[in-house]
Amino acid sequence: MGSSVLQFDRIRSILPSLCAICAVVSTLFFVGDLQGQQGELPQASEVLSKMRAFDDVFEAGFTASGVTPKGTFGVNSPEGRIAWTITVTDGQCAIVESIQDAKEPGVDYVKRPESLRKQEEKLGQFAGVVKTRITYFGSEYSSRTSLLDMYGLGPDGQPQKMDTEGPQIIVLYHSDDPALTLPYKQILWSLGRGYTKFINEVTELAMQEDGTTHFKANGTGLGASRNGRWEITVDPSAAYLVRSAKFFRRPDKPEPMVVITTSGTKWEDGRCIPETASWQDNYGPGFSKRSVAYTCEMIRSEPDYDLLEMAQKKLYGPYERYTDVIDNRMTPSSIQRYKAGSEYSTLGDSAKEDGTRDQAEQNFPARTPEKGLARNAAIVAIVVLLVIGTRHVLRMTRN
Repeated sequence: MGSSVLQFDRIRSILPSLCAICAVVSTLFFVGDLQGQQGELPQASEVLSKMRAFDDVFEAGFTASGVTPKGTFGVNSPEGRIAWTITVTDGQCAIVESIQDAKEPGVDYVKRPESLRKQEEKLGQFAGVVKTRITYFGSEYSSRTSLLDMYGLGPDGQPQKMDTEGPQIIVLYHSDDPALTLPYKQILWSLGRGYTKFINEVTELAMQEDGTTHFKANGTGLGASRNGRWEITVDPSAAYLVRSAKFFRRPDKPEPMVVITTSGTKWEDGRCIPETASWQDNYGPGFSKRSVAYTCEMIRSEPDYDLLEMAQKKLYGPYERYTDVIDNRMTPSSIQRYKAGSEYSTLGDSAKEDGTRDQAEQNFPARTPEKGLARNAAIVAIVVLLVIGTRHVLRMTRN
């Protein structure tokens, strides 16, 4: 871990320049080639190769940020305006999301944990609310850190934020776990990029009157085994930005599972993203339809190495607050608990559980029985919600 973090500083001074040069050369070559062929019907291989070239430019490095006007992280999160930042470099990605202008949780949410309701007179009620989450994707593992604010019922019976700092919950995944690759694909696809890895064969292709190219293709969707059909429209004049994409899971289902649309353009150093985008999904019976809007405010050609390093340090520590680490790479999942100031040091030993429980017990912070019992009850309730959410995503990717 230490050596990988130090490498950031070593390459920071040269990689942005190399990425920018690569982006500019790619843009001049491919856009110039396109302008010399206007009016001609391109071959499918040409379209895919040019889309792939710009995807490669983005994978080499970029940073983008924006807002989702109205959104939530799930059942243990309020609804509000989400500010997001994504940064990518070879083999790594970090996403930071923060809910702003959110409504305070209601009385029903604060009372929700069953274990706390049973102890109402003795302990009162409190519950965790996730307003910030940090997701890291790497070649060896991926992780998501959720920072919790704690709320209880005040003297007037209404929810109020507690003075005690809430814990953070870190969930570890295999790097290709579909439960965590979904949010990465959702943002990247909404930026009009990253589709070519999921396209196997183009079956139809046509030029549109507005200069865009529309094609149908066989490929995969949200899960590696989720084969289906894509319908995609790309804009050659905007560095082959995807303007519309639909993924159909089954041939007999006329309604697409996922629909992405983009509009407008923002350019910097050969990297082009839309000004706005929308994501809609419909996974079928048992799932609610979702609609997410994106407003893209900034695009840079350089990766944000500070953000990448911070996302990694969220896992390794030293922890700034009480922390639960859930390792979903193990069967069954393991939970390690740490007090503030401690460090996580067993990432490379995830297949072994011997000693993990004892180590976790040693890392518990000292607490009074009442406070420890109440905090544990809240943590258990929150962990259950996270596990349910993970299973929900896995059902979506396998459905």
